[in-house]
Amino acid sequence: MRRLTQNERLRALGMLQIGTTQAAVARTMNVSQSVISRLWSRYRDTQSVQDRPRSGRPRATTEAQDRFIRTLALRNRVITANQISARLQTDTGVRVSGQTIRNPLHRGHHRARRPRVIPCLRGHHIQARRRWCRDRQHWDNRRWSNVMFSDESRFTVDFLDRHRRVWRRRNERFQDVNVIRLDRFGGGSVMVWGGITVAGRTALHVVAGRVTGQYYRDNILAVHVVPFARRHGRRFIFQDDNARCHRARIVTGYLQQQNISTLPWPALSPDLSPIELVWDMLGQRLRQRQQRPANVRELAAALQQECDNLDQNDLRRLIRSMPRRINACLANRGGFTRY
Repeated sequence: MRRLTQNERLRALGMLQIGTTQAAVARTMNVSQSVISRLWSRYRDTQSVQDRPRSGRPRATTEAQDRFIRTLALRNRVITANQISARLQTDTGVRVSGQTIRNPLHRGHHRARRPRVIPCLRGHHIQARRRWCRDRQHWDNRRWSNVMFSDESRFTVDFLDRHRRVWRRRNERFQDVNVIRLDRFGGGSVMVWGGITVAGRTALHVVAGRVTGQYYRDNILAVHVVPFARRHGRRFIFQDDNARCHRARIVTGYLQQQNISTLPWPALSPDLSPIELVWDMLGQRLRQRQQRPANVRELAAALQQECDNLDQNDLRRLIRSMPRRINACLANRGGFTRY
């Protein structure tokens, strides 16, 4: 049942005093008539609309101790509630439970969440990211529309969906209906390559075997990138990451021979590449399929089908986020961004 705020109580009281019925006031305030009835009875008995004093269990910690708890959590983000409890007992002599520690943290809008896993950026990586972003800070969406972003990603047949939940009763944790069997080696995997631009995208290429410089040149660049570049025109710019096969001499020489401009890329910068989110979109679509792929062949077919079903407007929005990505990286002084 919704509780009325102080201003709502005063407003309801004013309506009652001018003769409005309790039912009409309840409809106006979007509450039941019993709430208005109790409010009117309380006012007639006490001449006040304030809540009566309520009894309750006394707090185990003071405001100062709550601030101490929140300060510890802010200074050491991985500290546990039990560790804070032990520290509180050592420093103040107050012994409380882990849940008592969590209460002031929750009131302060602190929540325990899984930490985000990001690449380990060294000093030279950060400097390279800042230089790269400064050089392209003034690129507008018209210029980014000439860039093809490309990447490879691997998908496994057996993947663990950590968003799935099961309804179970007590002592049923390991029953067959409540467990998910996962092959630690993935049950087979498929590596795919793709490229996206504002105007379109390449077909999803399923990699057969190991990606070497020669395979990358003959089966990906020659088949997908070069035809796309010729259709796009002289302003076409090709982007890929710093994988060894991408920087092989036969690859760089081939791109120069085809007069394809390339976009230099700072190491360890997946947050700056919009195509990384395309793989997340494909993974989400695989998890939402009613019938999951049972083998590598079905997985490859499902990936190609889901890639064809992607909305080009979504891909366009990803690429048009590049100015925001660059500004976020510069604002974080070359550090990792939320992207």
